[in-house]
Amino acid sequence: MIKEPLIENGFIKVQLEEAEERSVVIREKLTMAMKKGKRLAQQRDNLKQSMDEKVAEQQQLKTELQLRDLAITEHKQRISKLTSSNSSWQVG
Repeated sequence: MIKEPLIENGFIKVQLEEAEERSVVIREKLTMAMKKGKRLAQQRDNLKQSMDEKVAEQQQLKTELQLRDLAITEHKQRISKLTSSNSSWQVG
């Protein structure tokens, strides 16, 4: 009868050691997953910032293009006016 508690005690020790080993492995995996998650979150944030910058740049370029289109239209109208007034001035 004395042997049973010793055997049971040894069995419990083995189970405890195995549980501790599994716990260490799980902690390592969790740490790696957390690091990967942080890296992915940082990459996402960097991509969002880059996209916001590109959207702002695109908006600025659209505005510049609209201003240039307006200037071209105004210049065409002015050329047209000058051409028509010049031709009527030469005729008259």
